[in-house]
Amino acid sequence: MDDFFLEPDQVLLPPQDVRLDKLEADLWPDRQRLHIFLEFTPFQKRPNADIKLYDSHEEELGSALIIENVSRCLDFNMHFRYPLTEGRYTLRVIVYYEEQYEKLSFNRQIELLNLGEINLNEDPLIVDRREITIEIG
Repeated sequence: MDDFFLEPDQVLLPPQDVRLDKLEADLWPDRQRLHIFLEFTPFQKRPNADIKLYDSHEEELGSALIIENVSRCLDFNMHFRYPLTEGRYTLRVIVYYEEQYEKLSFNRQIELLNLGEINLNEDPLIVDRREITIEIG
């Protein structure tokens, strides 16, 4: 990965060593948007991230899927149909790689996907899991 903002003493890590350095979330005053900030360790290969928000009953309220993130720092807003009510919420992030398909050319991956011979949701290499609790009171 070419990272213009990489510090001279930083080492780019292989997939199995990539971690999430920071996970932060702030609810907007309208309670319909959650600002999420992720910071990854320096990486050689672009990681994927599965981000989900759950209520206190473990019902999924929102999700985002980041494929091959290009930057160490990522921030975005998760939008909700309705304002979040008072209570406890859990934001969970899984950082992973689709290792078994990286060795195939892009055209071969598309061909196998179209034939139904591979499933990109099978057996990812999970390298980190994080969660934070958000209290609305």
